[in-house]
Amino acid sequence: MTTPPVPHARTDARRPKGWMAPGAVVFGLALCSAAATDSVAPTGTPGAIGREVQQVHKANRDGLARVRVQTPIGILSGTGFFIDADGLLLTSSSLIANKDQIWIEYGAVKAKAEIVGIDRRSSVALLKSVAHGMPLKFATEGPKIGEAAIALGFQYDKEAAPALGLISGVDATSPEGRFFCAAHIRADITLAPGMMGGPLLDTDGEVMGLVTGTLGDGSRCYALPAAPLARVVDDLRQHGRPRLGWVGISIRQDTNTTAGASCVVVREVFTNAPAYAAGVRAGDRILKIGPRDVRHPGDIIDASFLARIGETMPLVLQRGNERLTFGIPVEERPPPPPGPVGTGFAEAETVPPFPGPDSGIHVNPTH
Repeated sequence: MTTPPVPHARTDARRPKGWMAPGAVVFGLALCSAAATDSVAPTGTPGAIGREVQQVHKANRDGLARVRVQTPIGILSGTGFFIDADGLLLTSSSLIANKDQIWIEYGAVKAKAEIVGIDRRSSVALLKSVAHGMPLKFATEGPKIGEAAIALGFQYDKEAAPALGLISGVDATSPEGRFFCAAHIRADITLAPGMMGGPLLDTDGEVMGLVTGTLGDGSRCYALPAAPLARVVDDLRQHGRPRLGWVGISIRQDTNTTAGASCVVVREVFTNAPAYAAGVRAGDRILKIGPRDVRHPGDIIDASFLARIGETMPLVLQRGNERLTFGIPVEERPPPPPGPVGTGFAEAETVPPFPGPDSGIHVNPTH
């Protein structure tokens, strides 16, 4: 896991974990920034929950900026959020359809935004502006199913407002069955138009992820979690592009595996790859990657995505009755062959669309 890129901390945004009582959100999950009342409500009631959401919103709204992009068919509008005091902000790359006419609106300031870097595979765009908003703090803990989450953004063409819901999953695959570049947060939050690219906050007011897409009828959303988001931001800040780690292994899912055992088998090892030089061979079964036990292809995607170039990727494999341990040096992924570029979370995949290197370890779950 990378170190979150924002050291900024605020005491006014922090809320004690677990403030939401079980069953307290059955009344609905969309709370906007209405004025708080002076009456005191019991803990866990809609009134108390509303005031907690208002506090998180109030403490973090100065970290938001509206992102506008001129396109041939009109103006795209979304949300971005600042990550440092020098005008760097994040948004979804799905908004960046025109690289030459991007601007942000922050309070009374309307300013042109320059692209620092884009990673369409993870749906992240890093922009730079003369506007200096309040940087938001990245969460250091991973998301937990059932945890409350608050999305902030500019709903329609109005002022910034919150939307409240629960984390209902942390998914390795999209609804279409494609593997994400890294596991994504699935939240039961309805996003209004204009909220794409905004932050998903925990109840401490810290960034759990960046909102990258909606599901079905729009009543749920996906967000790239803080750890892989920080990994992408580091690359874009330092290099202006993503630098993905690569060890040169393609994998498949063995559907004949017994319950509880790893179903992840090495499908191919590229001969120009670090894994081949280390001794990994097709047919090896992957038991562990780093400290994590492997049972399903989804178990490896975060580890392979977060792998840093120059680091060593520990793998434990089974070959026949033999258990083998490898330390494989991570290299930068070679450029893929010419082809269409993914445009967002629904197209981010580790399934190789061509017979060649794509990512450090890539997944073919259908063979």
